[in-house]
Amino acid sequence: MNALFMLPSLGAIVGRHFTHIDLWRRNGGQTMVCAFTREGESSRERKVDVVLGRLERGKLLKRIPTYKKSLERLMYLMPRSDVVFVYTLDNFLFAWMAKTAVKSDIKIVLFVLDIRKMFVGDSVFNHITQSFLLFAFERCELILVSSRYYIEDYAARFLNKVPERWLEIENKINPFELVNDNSEVEITRDSSDQLIIGYFGLIRCEHSLETLFKLVDEADGKFRVIIRGVFFELDGVAAIIEKQKWVSYGGPYNNPDDLSSIYNSCDIVWACYPFSGEKWGNHQWAKTNRFYEACFFQKPLITCIGSKDGEQVETAGIGMSVDLSTPEQAAQSLLSISGDRVKQWKSSLQSLPQAEFVYTNEFELLFCELEAIRIESLTDEK
Repeated sequence: MNALFMLPSLGAIVGRHFTHIDLWRRNGGQTMVCAFTREGESSRERKVDVVLGRLERGKLLKRIPTYKKSLERLMYLMPRSDVVFVYTLDNFLFAWMAKTAVKSDIKIVLFVLDIRKMFVGDSVFNHITQSFLLFAFERCELILVSSRYYIEDYAARFLNKVPERWLEIENKINPFELVNDNSEVEITRDSSDQLIIGYFGLIRCEHSLETLFKLVDEADGKFRVIIRGVFFELDGVAAIIEKQKWVSYGGPYNNPDDLSSIYNSCDIVWACYPFSGEKWGNHQWAKTNRFYEACFFQKPLITCIGSKDGEQVETAGIGMSVDLSTPEQAAQSLLSISGDRVKQWKSSLQSLPQAEFVYTNEFELLFCELEAIRIESLTDEK
């Protein structure tokens, strides 16, 4: 089956997109990958076959000729594929217009990786974005979601309608691109009973950092925190960390190449969603990438109370959850963690089925579902 993967602009492409492409190919599918590029982005930096067009930042009127040429390129590509995967609503709109223009029977599949804040709420703007999302749902042959709760809770609650055909493909680990080599790193401790907490990825939660800073101050050597990744909208944090005795920042890392070394340098993984205090949010419907990575590397987790991560962590006994609304209280609750408790969590992790965090037959099921849709459409034509 031939698939056209229509990815976001080159700067917005993440490893998850190429994981899907890799698993599609490993199940016998053929691919063509296309994307837009923006100012400052090079098509050579990403593995795309077709650049749909170059978009100028903040100049919507000047983009019109580019959009027109991009639509023409899509109209050329559509008849050469059986299915097109889109990840954003603007790309869906392009794919739908191209399909309509050439009267192609290509199947449009929208992959929902997360639910952003603008799709949640009761304002006029929220209702407009929700209507657009529902418009897309009704015109796609299949909806893929990284969490079933995007359909069973979010869509039912905010869109008042559940898509007829959907599949859950979580953000699990691709076993073909990641290896857990726990022999490559020896955990460095200041004392034999010290516990190392690792906070990795996009570092953007002030409440998380405040909690961890208070924890190490209170514990006086019982815990050490290592941070790896990129700070987002947290000015001055690096300077604060330099003054912390029990906190260190090791800089950015390459995913997936460095994951084994950083995860095996800690005892516990900080997997809390960024605290917001909002009534509704992505944390209620989906698990973080850190959840799947920590489980793969057999590291207990610290998660947020009320999150999907937290629910599974508590149920499976593979870590603990904290209330980040009050960092002082969260830090106090974390002081109860002991070496023996970490060992119990690790024992529970060893009993956790791999299918909870590693891809198994998800893309086989996707092929089967698309084939069923194809057969149904042929039957309808007759």
